[in-house]
Amino acid sequence: MLDWRVFFINKIYTHMPAAPKRRDRGLRRDKKARAPGKQPICGLYAAAKCAGIQLKSAADVEAFRKTCFANGLLDPRNGNWVGGTKEIERTRICEHFGCVVSKSHHELVHGRGPITVKSLLKNPEFFKTKGQYMLEVHMHVVYVRSNGTKKALRVCDQRGKQMRFVNAQGVPDAALEYILRQRVVSLALVTPPKSSTD
Repeated sequence: MLDWRVFFINKIYTHMPAAPKRRDRGLRRDKKARAPGKQPICGLYAAAKCAGIQLKSAADVEAFRKTCFANGLLDPRNGNWVGGTKEIERTRICEHFGCVVSKSHHELVHGRGPITVKSLLKNPEFFKTKGQYMLEVHMHVVYVRSNGTKKALRVCDQRGKQMRFVNAQGVPDAALEYILRQRVVSLALVTPPKSSTD
């Protein structure tokens, strides 16, 4: 009787339809061949943007990566590495291209414990400044441009979309909502070289 049950169960499972394949999301298998907005290069993008370098295509990103490795700005990595960076590496990249990098608003960011990005961006000590920053949150880095008012404050990541802290309706852009809830890890003021304009 036992043999019959095993045969019956095996017969059922061998004739079951195959599981459906995962839906293709239109992404290339090779991450380095994807558009910059689809690559995990937030740190590289923020450093390049601060230095006045535009990364509009996969070829631009790869050329920037090679330049950084050739000049010893990045720590040694294996061939599968795409773009995750440490704070010291982003600082080296900016300084190599003539920028001055300094810690900014240390009392505000680390004074009374961890602060969220939303608390930082709505604080007058921060948004009334005029400068460009590399803002690090957990596992992500964004470029922030402050220009004296909340409405002029812009946040940008590797997708290249300028996200506004206060849009026409008086609320943050929807793409910025997730970042606003994150805790600030570090904030660096980046002064561009004199010849660079943004």
